[in-house]
Amino acid sequence: MKRNLIIGVAATTLIAVVAGMMMTSRPTEAQTEPIQATVAMITDGAGVDDQSYQELAWRGVKKYALETGLAEGIDGYQSFHAVTATEARSAISDAVNDGFKTIFAVGYRKINAVDEAVQKYPDRDFVMVGDVAQTRPNVASVTFQANQSSYLAGVAAAKTTKTNTIGLVSGEKSVVMEAFEAGYIAGAKSINPDIQILHDYVGDFKNDATAKTLANNMYQAGADVVYQTAGGAGQGVFEAARSINEKRRSADKVWVIGVDTNQSQSGRYQALDASSNFTLTSVLKRMDQVVYDIANLAMKDKFPGGEHLVYGLANDGVSVTRGRMSTEAWMAVQDAKTAILDKQVVVPETLD
Repeated sequence: MKRNLIIGVAATTLIAVVAGMMMTSRPTEAQTEPIQATVAMITDGAGVDDQSYQELAWRGVKKYALETGLAEGIDGYQSFHAVTATEARSAISDAVNDGFKTIFAVGYRKINAVDEAVQKYPDRDFVMVGDVAQTRPNVASVTFQANQSSYLAGVAAAKTTKTNTIGLVSGEKSVVMEAFEAGYIAGAKSINPDIQILHDYVGDFKNDATAKTLANNMYQAGADVVYQTAGGAGQGVFEAARSINEKRRSADKVWVIGVDTNQSQSGRYQALDASSNFTLTSVLKRMDQVVYDIANLAMKDKFPGGEHLVYGLANDGVSVTRGRMSTEAWMAVQDAKTAILDKQVVVPETLD
């Protein structure tokens, strides 16, 4: 039976900086005896430079690596890129063969590969980030209550729109993505039940050209706030907003809501009258801290195997930035957060 453990995001006292690299899959080799402190991360989508959740998780790996004195590569830390399930299996095999002890699989599409690997490699520790793996002593699962933070984003969008029309560009249809969608829609409708919400899917998390087209369509249809939950592809939403806003005065901008990490930098632009920024707010996951914390536990032989670690508003695992919200919008967001924490509002996880 699965056990759910809600843990807080720990504060840290050391400082870390390091650079990352990517390794492609290669023929199977004999397994190397694992070194306790070593860490591998299996990425997908646009990889560790996606300016979203993959990059955020990689920051946690790098922070851990510097503090433990690990070098980049074998006997230290490494990233392996995998998009398909077959590639994920191969990447995990490569990481095991190279002797990595703790292996983070980031992205719900790796769930089948992880479930197979935990049985095949019982001497390795696996972390399934974004979905819940089978309960075994050598795997921990990490999920984020993105429906809660997306609810706050919906409140912010509804309090900001001047057209009563907002948008949502998602990566692909899945149970995980549905939580973002359900929260955002519920939050917006809590402010205005009659608000119009445009929604479409990129189909993956790396096609920024498609994301840009979808966002352009929404802006042209009257949306003036678009929430992007498309990973690396979401940069296309920022590109769409920038191309529109550069032809307008700053007071007439359209907005983007960022995801996973603080995407304020992506919203900087030059309007007709002034330098400005169109990132309204960003919906945050403390994935970097979570990865860092679990890597440290594994190194100390305290790996939380068999646990499902849940991060939400209650333990600061998810949040939204103040960004450029009006005072009225920010106060509405704070009221909504309090209502969720006090259980006066139960945020849906599905669209049903």
